[in-house]
Amino acid sequence: LAFVWLLLALLLKGAAELGSGVPEAAWLHAFTVGALGLMMLALMTRVALRHTGRALEAPRSMQVAALVMFSAASVRLAATFQPQPQALVALAAVLWALAFVIYLLRFGAVLLSASRPRR
Repeated sequence: LAFVWLLLALLLKGAAELGSGVPEAAWLHAFTVGALGLMMLALMTRVALRHTGRALEAPRSMQVAALVMFSAASVRLAATFQPQPQALVALAAVLWALAFVIYLLRFGAVLLSASRPRR
C-alpha cells in the first residue's frame, strides 16, 4: 500500500505541474502521510518482529493500524481539495496518531522485554 501511495504522489505531482487544477500540496500529503506513514509502520513492525526473534507475520492489530494510516492519508488528501479543510486535517491527524498508538500498544512491551532466541 505504501508503494501505491508513492505512485499516486508522483502522479499528483505531475498533474499539479501540468496545471490540471490539482493543488500543489496534494502530492506532498500523498507522499508523506500515505507512502512514508505506511512504510514507517511496515518497517517498524518488521524490525520489531525480526529483532525480537518473532515470526515475520504481521499481527492483526498492525493490519488495523495500516488501514487507519491509509484512512489518514485518504482524508488528508481529500482535505487539500476543500476550501475549509480544518476538520478534515484534524481528523487525518487523529487517525495518523492512532495508527502509531496501535503500534505502541502492540509492540511497546515486546521492545522493552528480552528477545526470544533466534531459530
